[in-house]
Amino acid sequence: MARVPTFFYGWGRKIVFFLLLCAVLAAAPKRRRFSSRAASLPEGAVVVLDVLKPRAVLAPLLDPAAEAALRSLPGYKKILSEPGVKKFLDGVSYLEIRLGTTWRKAVLSLFGGGVTLAAYPDGATILVADGTDRGLLAKLKSVFRDFPGAGAHSIVGKRLVFSNRAEFLEKVLALKTQKKGAFLDSKAFYREPAKILGRKAVAFLSVDLELLKKNPDFKRRLQERPDPGAALLIPGVAEVLRGSRWTAVGLYVSGRKATLRAVSDGTLSQPVPYAWPADERTALPANLCVPGRIAAASFFRDLGRFYAAKEDLFPQRTSGLIFFENMMGIFFTGRDLTDEVLAQLGPEVRFVAARQKYDSASGTPRVKVPAFAAVFRLRHPEKFRVVMEEAWQKAVGLINFTRGQKALAGLIIDRPVHKGTKFTTAYFAPEPGEEVERNALPIRYNFKPSLAFTGNYMIMSSTEKLARDLVDALRGKRKGRPIPGMNTLLEVDGGSLLAILKANRENFVRRNMVEKGNTLEEAEREVDLLLALVERVREARFSLGKRAEWLEAILEFEFNKF
Repeated sequence: MARVPTFFYGWGRKIVFFLLLCAVLAAAPKRRRFSSRAASLPEGAVVVLDVLKPRAVLAPLLDPAAEAALRSLPGYKKILSEPGVKKFLDGVSYLEIRLGTTWRKAVLSLFGGGVTLAAYPDGATILVADGTDRGLLAKLKSVFRDFPGAGAHSIVGKRLVFSNRAEFLEKVLALKTQKKGAFLDSKAFYREPAKILGRKAVAFLSVDLELLKKNPDFKRRLQERPDPGAALLIPGVAEVLRGSRWTAVGLYVSGRKATLRAVSDGTLSQPVPYAWPADERTALPANLCVPGRIAAASFFRDLGRFYAAKEDLFPQRTSGLIFFENMMGIFFTGRDLTDEVLAQLGPEVRFVAARQKYDSASGTPRVKVPAFAAVFRLRHPEKFRVVMEEAWQKAVGLINFTRGQKALAGLIIDRPVHKGTKFTTAYFAPEPGEEVERNALPIRYNFKPSLAFTGNYMIMSSTEKLARDLVDALRGKRKGRPIPGMNTLLEVDGGSLLAILKANRENFVRRNMVEKGNTLEEAEREVDLLLALVERVREARFSLGKRAEWLEAILEFEFNKF
């Protein structure tokens, strides 16, 4: 029975390890059948990381501007003084002396042909690296000789083979004399992802799910029914993985853009009805654009069909579900939640978050919350508009009643008009005897909940300003092209995200001090480091869709110049 190695579950440390490994390798490997690294390893691996073209990753890091940006990070000198970091840097300096070169040149020479890392079910791991300098490899061998406990290794020509187990290394080296046999590159879980992800991939990580499914714990977890949140946000993923032999992630780098593409060989035999259109020509609408946009998302989710399948998706009626149904019964006057409410909403659901511009005459809240909104297409707008207006006003009334019991200020309803569209909004009145600083208003002043209708669309916004901007966006001509074959799209603007984080810097510092017990200096260093990292990201994009009958998830990052 296969045992899942601890390597596989140590996600945090291993992901960091993979990223560091990719960052210190260079050049592309040659892919000849019997000289390739995968062709020298035995079958039976459960996880394989193959670094194919690491120069694309390394080039930005070797940029002098990148080094200057790294040195400018908050707390950089403090990090260098940490015992573990200092010990690591001392080790690098020692290697530079022993090898007679800089660490950058050493990396290019020792790993210039690429690297393959494989993990096996019994806990054995092996790393194969192709170098370009035999003389430097000979020097490295003498260094290994001085540290016998560093691990089992062998240098064959320009190839370095390293393993955590001496007996496994011997097994690998014995394969060199075999002309035929079951090698790693002959297995479907390695060969097929390599073909699908393409030659442009910088690297790819592949997992043998068939082997993992032999582990009872992993198989049980895979067979578990997804919770309602997962079923709604990432529909079909669990089904695909259950029927897959393998799953893989490819890394692509082009200039300042990095892309992760995840695929597997499982198919959607029966597409989830609430998450995929019955007509393949139906396309996901593009994200909405408004001034100061931080993030936007578009989903194809038929909420009526989703809730109609609740007996299958979440058969146990939890207290939270019962409370939700009771409240909806009050807001919608006993109407059937599935057929008379949710079924009236079209399957295109869009969300937007944006920075707020506060009125200088009214003041600025101490904690600044982004404005956010949801946009739905209505199947019968004239009929359902009245139903939603009533439900919305009941919700405002319930808020006022609850706050009134605590002697807190409630919401005052208003009906402004924007470009011929009358919509409903509400704002908080000042509390009796309330005296606050103009630039430190309570958090409630971030909110001015609004409900607006334009054409076939309904807007539910946390602020009146965002509702107005969305009315303009839905009426405007620049709506973007629909995206066929996709059911999820999320986009984040790095500049706007950074702006809202900076606006709340003092609040983050105080929270860090309270929750972690840090000093003011330590808290500021951690918060400023986070801000510096976010500043490097220009935009991020996640999408989930179908390629033929396969699911494909793509995560893209575009970075700013150093």
